[in-house]
Amino acid sequence: MRKINLKYLLFFISFWNITICLSQDIDEYQMKAGYIGKFAQYINWSDHANYYSDDFFIISIIGESPIEQALIEFYSNQKINGKSVKIISSTDLIQISEINILFIAQGNRSNLEDIIRQTENKPILTISDASGFSKKGVLVNFYTERNTIRFEINKSRVEMSDLEMNSLLYRVAKIAENE
Repeated sequence: MRKINLKYLLFFISFWNITICLSQDIDEYQMKAGYIGKFAQYINWSDHANYYSDDFFIISIIGESPIEQALIEFYSNQKINGKSVKIISSTDLIQISEINILFIAQGNRSNLEDIIRQTENKPILTISDASGFSKKGVLVNFYTERNTIRFEINKSRVEMSDLEMNSLLYRVAKIAENE
């Protein structure tokens, strides 16, 4: 009989709970907001503790996206990694210091290369839901398959980044390659 790693089982159960919600009347962006918090639990930012705010876990959205309101609602009373969550919105990259996660809205296709260049050597988890963005360097990208929200990870970019991603995330993700 195969022995099941408890950590692995708990990981799948936590993501499974989010997927179950898809069968209920939950908005796509609320689901993505939940996933973002789960991703954060499997990223090690500890080597960069001086880079971040002591008081807040900061998620920045660059460009306009319906996920902004979902994040505000979802994290109004919840914490990520023991910190209160602060959601900030920006139209440019000036405000990317001291953030943990940068959500890149679909409207940023024309300046995506600049965004990737400015975040690639910083301990910032980049996330999007735009088709093809992971192949261009975004670390985590949402996509929909058969009415289910899934995610892909650009593993080679994650390994080049200043973040340490738990291998459990790779097991449930589609691995995207660079173009």
